[in-house]
Amino acid sequence: MFDQLQVQFLIDSEMRNYKAIHNWLVALSFPENYSQYADFINDDENRYTELAKNYSDATLSILKGNNTVASTVQFVDIFPISLESLTFQSTSTDVQYLIGSATFRYTYYKFL
Repeated sequence: MFDQLQVQFLIDSEMRNYKAIHNWLVALSFPENYSQYADFINDDENRYTELAKNYSDATLSILKGNNTVASTVQFVDIFPISLESLTFQSTSTDVQYLIGSATFRYTYYKFL
């Protein structure tokens, strides 16, 4: 049994990457009603099978100091189990980038 995968990531300006994980997590748990899952499965933007929308494969590239790939890890049958809330601050005068944190479960991983 493998431990969970915890990932921190920079959130893009339109929050697309954060929203993608959020929508996936909401669809899998459908907290309000089943139509949340059905709408996600029937979404025309991605034409994957129902199973492919529940699970996915993910590739993680581990970089060296000069931003070249040192190692690549493939996670098989991955799905989100949690997405941390975001901290918004208006007190800083410097640019503050939002950082998301998500936790995933998966079947297994392999080094490529």
